[in-house]
Amino acid sequence: MACQFGAIDAAMLIQSRLNKAVDLEQSLPVVDKKQLQLHISQDIVSIISDQFDINLLLETVLEGIHRGIGMDRTIFSLLVTDKQSLKERLSLGWRKDAYEHKVIFNIAETPPNIFFHVLAGTQAFWAKPLVNAKLYTLRDINVVGKNECFIMPVFFNKIPIGLIYTDRAISNEPLTEEDFNAFKYFAQQANIGLAMYRMQRIVNGKKDSGIDQSGSY
Repeated sequence: MACQFGAIDAAMLIQSRLNKAVDLEQSLPVVDKKQLQLHISQDIVSIISDQFDINLLLETVLEGIHRGIGMDRTIFSLLVTDKQSLKERLSLGWRKDAYEHKVIFNIAETPPNIFFHVLAGTQAFWAKPLVNAKLYTLRDINVVGKNECFIMPVFFNKIPIGLIYTDRAISNEPLTEEDFNAFKYFAQQANIGLAMYRMQRIVNGKKDSGIDQSGSY
């Protein structure tokens, strides 16, 4: 276009910068997911066994899922007081109009949606639109779209308090069994950490109050 308008020098400069950008992208090191997952796993073990910061643990778990597996959107959401919805507590890769805006997941029992289905169980769930079409309500689609996703409930004192959700809704890259196994591992670390956190509070004689949306533990 620059050439068509007679800006030959500008066209040459634009092309030169494009070539440099391509060269830079090609020179960037390829991230080894296995190595990254191992590194983040070691960080999680260190957090649980040493300093034990529950906020840091949850942030690291989300990082393991998001970066270690290579997901587009990852979120940890907590049940609100009336148990009718889940509100974002931590998220990565979520495109929002403002940071202050929190993602809200509705929980529908009749008919059950994907979030109700997950909270009613104890295991990780690989939701697939072609297989689980009835679980994707219009309200869910308006919030997260209709994509394959991994979801796992999070427990405190054996009671579901929220869930971890992740997908590749932006890149539309397919999910694999290997991805699902890695997701289950990292999400389970959150549940193990919360169980240990509860035990620690009991030993220290603190009230077993759990987690609330204000950020208090």
